[in-house]
Amino acid sequence: MSQELPARDRILEAFSELMEQQGYFGTGLKEIIEYSKTPKGSLYHYFPDGKEEIATVAINRKSEMMQAKMAEHFAIVRDPAEAVRSLLLTMAQYARMQHCRKGNPLATVALETANSSERIREACVNAYEAKRQLFYDKFVESGIADDAAWRLATTCIAAIEGAFVLVRTMQNAEPLETVADMLYDMIKAESHA
Repeated sequence: MSQELPARDRILEAFSELMEQQGYFGTGLKEIIEYSKTPKGSLYHYFPDGKEEIATVAINRKSEMMQAKMAEHFAIVRDPAEAVRSLLLTMAQYARMQHCRKGNPLATVALETANSSERIREACVNAYEAKRQLFYDKFVESGIADDAAWRLATTCIAAIEGAFVLVRTMQNAEPLETVADMLYDMIKAESHA
């Protein structure tokens, strides 16, 4: 981790990395401090509410980054079916580069904390809704009817999340490629309906 980053950013990056690898409950404050190479006082200065606050800010930050990447990708690839397919194939490539041990940190924390932290659950809901809105907007922009666009957007989110669970569990990126092809076919069929 770069020492050139401000302490607050190093804490957020450290937490995001550790959470993605070992989950929310598996990541302790002491570990975040060590990994980020920041003093304990910095953690509580920037995040007086502790780990729950760090998680919420990290989720919001990751969500904004992912939204920006998706929006950029969707702006470049005009065909909605191809845009979704190529996005998932890029995710599969990333999963392979990470030996299928990383990817989709949102699901990791969402599943762990949905029943224990309303604050984190809300951050996850907002992140999922923002992603779903991007899919929906892309589909509507391409002429797919509102109802169908919303159903497709929901299906995309659910399929991607499920594919990442399989990728990490099976240590194989093939589920993302399969979902990429299936979503391509579904979106193409809806585009021509």
